[in-house]
Amino acid sequence: MGDARIVILGAGPTGLGAAYRLQELGYRDWDIYEADDHVGGLASSYVDDAGFTWDLGGHVMFSHYEYFDRLVDKLLGEDHSVKMREAWVWMCDRYLPYPFQNNIRYLPKEAVWECVQGLLEIQDQSQFAPPANFHELNLQKMGKGIVKYFMEPYNFKVWAHHPTLMNTRWIGERVSMVDLEKVLRNVILEEDNKSWGPNNTFKFPLRGGTGGLYTPFVPYIKDHLHLSTRAERIDTARKRVTFADGTTTDYDILISTIALDRVVDMIPGVPAEVHGAAKRLDYSGSYFVGIGVKGRIRAPSAGCTTRRRPAPSTG
Repeated sequence: MGDARIVILGAGPTGLGAAYRLQELGYRDWDIYEADDHVGGLASSYVDDAGFTWDLGGHVMFSHYEYFDRLVDKLLGEDHSVKMREAWVWMCDRYLPYPFQNNIRYLPKEAVWECVQGLLEIQDQSQFAPPANFHELNLQKMGKGIVKYFMEPYNFKVWAHHPTLMNTRWIGERVSMVDLEKVLRNVILEEDNKSWGPNNTFKFPLRGGTGGLYTPFVPYIKDHLHLSTRAERIDTARKRVTFADGTTTDYDILISTIALDRVVDMIPGVPAEVHGAAKRLDYSGSYFVGIGVKGRIRAPSAGCTTRRRPAPSTG
């Protein structure tokens, strides 16, 4: 990097990670700019007027990367708890342990058979070409029954796009592939399988919600951190960022964590076809409503619909 000046836009997890690594390496000529008055971005938390702490969405910290795990330990110290995740799927007027595909014995008998029959049909994997999308992968690895009852409706709810529109490169260890022997054992011996998942145990800050992981970054980067500083224009020819208050900063290397369609709008002279491509990018948004109630919550009765609580991963 030499003497290059580095500018980071956004103090969410990605921007904070880049900033922390720069200071860890002893690099000096960099700054990080955040539009909000706090760090954490879409993974931050806030306290309402009644004193409740709310996370911006559902976030759970888990990792199998040694560097990240060491960093979390350093930032949180003893100020965390270790949680054992226990998730359940609500469908067919009952709760099923998660992951669904390993616990189908709780379904009505006809649905159990439909899932098992679908698994039997896919045992010869040589009949399939490489899957073109996530939906085809599910059909090939889980069968029509499990796809019908869970994988298709659930993933559509999570992503707001049909699985046929999703590729398979993102999956990693987030989706539990089906083992026919395990499924049959679950059904015949009436055994549960609840412990699967990359985040079956996870750390959570004792205070501050999910955002409690990100506020401890501040002491390490505070000399380079600029809050309440919204970027409005990026001049890639001059390598200059202009902010809402009229101030500017030059850069040699720019790290932007701003959504791609918004970044394109901030850069003058971008070709029309690039603007058009940015507007066509698929994405999903969410509304999160926090409600405080007293008393017991009764499970609704809505037939054989699919819902899961909490939502730790996909599949």
